[in-house]
Amino acid sequence: MQFPQDKLVKLTKRLSLGVAVYGLWLGIASLQSGCGDETGKSTTGKRVTLHTRVDLAEVARGTFTNGFDWQIQLKEVELSIGELRYYEGAAIGVLPGDTSQRYAGAVPPPPQTPTSLFRGWFQIPTAKAHPGHYVAGDELGEMLTPTSVDLLVAPASLTDAAGVTGHYRSGWFTFGDPPTGPAASALDGSVAHVVATVSQSDVVFDVELFANKADVLDTNGVPTVEGCPFDDGADSGQAVVSGDGTIVLTIDPSHWVDQLDLARVTPPTDASVVEITSDDAILAPLHNAFARGLRQAVAYRFSFIPD
Repeated sequence: MQFPQDKLVKLTKRLSLGVAVYGLWLGIASLQSGCGDETGKSTTGKRVTLHTRVDLAEVARGTFTNGFDWQIQLKEVELSIGELRYYEGAAIGVLPGDTSQRYAGAVPPPPQTPTSLFRGWFQIPTAKAHPGHYVAGDELGEMLTPTSVDLLVAPASLTDAAGVTGHYRSGWFTFGDPPTGPAASALDGSVAHVVATVSQSDVVFDVELFANKADVLDTNGVPTVEGCPFDDGADSGQAVVSGDGTIVLTIDPSHWVDQLDLARVTPPTDASVVEITSDDAILAPLHNAFARGLRQAVAYRFSFIPD
């Protein structure tokens, strides 16, 4: 089949113009890059030292109510921490505020590049992020030393992280396996351990929950929670890191136990603790709810405090 002459002419013109625009864009990008290097005012890419601190969310320090109207008071909370990584991509999920909750917006469109301009001009399709899909973007920092913490005696300092300047919008939390560090003994091979007093009406008893690595694996088979909120402490949805400072990871275990329907538990007649495990057919749904809670990104909130 012969290609129509008029369409061939139009395509040739568009190709010529597209190549010219592509070259012009490259030139502008090169000039901008050169100017940034000469003035030393580039806002990204400079190395920074990021101290690391873990803290317990204020709501979890007292008695709180879970999704099934049980009053919960934490008595023991230990957590095994592996790697912490920080990214430029916006977190997707609920970002708790002081008086309300809001949803993070969809991932903002990336800045124009010569490649994206070329694709747009010639209407070449490209993969796009949709609302609800987490896109990590570039990695900006990482803390790679595993440890464990007793959250009821937090804050606790961890190893410094290496990073670069930029807009930090989300974090990855990885459970450490096997547990190591100060709380390893209490964890007893698990990645998370909770003992709590629970009450509803005149019913009061203690429960104990453990979770191991298999309980917290994501769809890729790794014990990582991606897309955790990261901001400047004012619900902005990002932290602008322009120099050294401290990354604060605030853990909120109230999300871990929010979906525990404790009406399934037969209260003990003495002071014994009810151990909730996956081996008990009646209590297994509670163990599974605990495991799902541990995988909630909103339970791990990162923020930045500049030096």
